[in-house]
Amino acid sequence: MSATLTVLTGAATAAAGTSAVGWFVTARTLRRRTGELEHDGLTGLWRREGFDKHAPAALAAGNAIALLDLDGFKQINDTHGHPAGDEVLRAVAERLVAELGDQALLARLGGDEFAVITTLELPTVHEQLQQLATALTAPVTVPGAGELAVGVSLGVARLRDLPAFADTTAGRREHWPRVLAEGLAAADAAMYAAKALRRDWQLFDRAVDPLRPAQRLCRTPRRRYRQHGPAALPTATPRGA
Repeated sequence: MSATLTVLTGAATAAAGTSAVGWFVTARTLRRRTGELEHDGLTGLWRREGFDKHAPAALAAGNAIALLDLDGFKQINDTHGHPAGDEVLRAVAERLVAELGDQALLARLGGDEFAVITTLELPTVHEQLQQLATALTAPVTVPGAGELAVGVSLGVARLRDLPAFADTTAGRREHWPRVLAEGLAAADAAMYAAKALRRDWQLFDRAVDPLRPAQRLCRTPRRRYRQHGPAALPTATPRGA
């Protein structure tokens, strides 16, 4: 092999190696940036996209799905400013992690709305939910603003109460997206029931209404998770209609 050919071959090999390293670095950077995009920069919890992506695996391992939002949060922002509101959101996220552990799938979906997929010990579920509500509603100390009171409305749906869950227990795992849709709709209904009943938390109850009991208990317009609910679900007739 001539010296010129040897040099060219070496250069090509080096270029190929550099290219491979470049692709590796680029792929790693893209993965890191994708992970950053899937996490909420304020609380460190998953965003909606990350939650939806990891929900099937979390549902397969857990037995409950929950939605919660903060009562009085707008007043905190209006009175003390958004930095104080941010401190409250961070504190709530930290408390969720502390109470539910790393095994739970936790997300901040936007504003003051959070989603959870976790495992509850069903014989003591009421005690667990009360303990969680107590932790979440403890005053948050914010520098310059003092102790800020925050309330929660927590709606919880047990997977066993969802019609679609029977298909997954029968081995039809392709139905996990439907379980997620039904679970979110049921947790949302329970959350609005909690608001109507002025409670910190409420379990979804199929005996009350297998679809959306909160529509009969609370006139608050339904805003959340319309896109997740099965299109075939009927809309309840408002009282007095």
